[in-house]
Amino acid sequence: MWLLEKRAAEGKSSPALDNRPSLYADLEEVWQAFSELNRTRQSGFGPAAITIESIVQWLDLHGIDDQSSRLEYYELIIAMDCEYLKWAKEQSEKDRPRKATK
Repeated sequence: MWLLEKRAAEGKSSPALDNRPSLYADLEEVWQAFSELNRTRQSGFGPAAITIESIVQWLDLHGIDDQSSRLEYYELIIAMDCEYLKWAKEQSEKDRPRKATK
């Protein structure tokens, strides 16, 4: 059991758990793919995009051979990655110290 779920079971308030987004059942596998691929990304001054090669390798590893399924996974993972990169950039800009203006 996760920490937040444990706290909720104990009757403690957990806004993060209460306000978490729900995931459509048919997207759970795509979310799992994105989560696994997210750990493979390169970073330097910030996170880099998940590579096409990484996605293809993931599809091959999981035996997803149907071309339309492969394309659908690819498009959804890329869309999720774009949103993640946008979010990461916003977080980086929030954390960056602001220069004093005179």
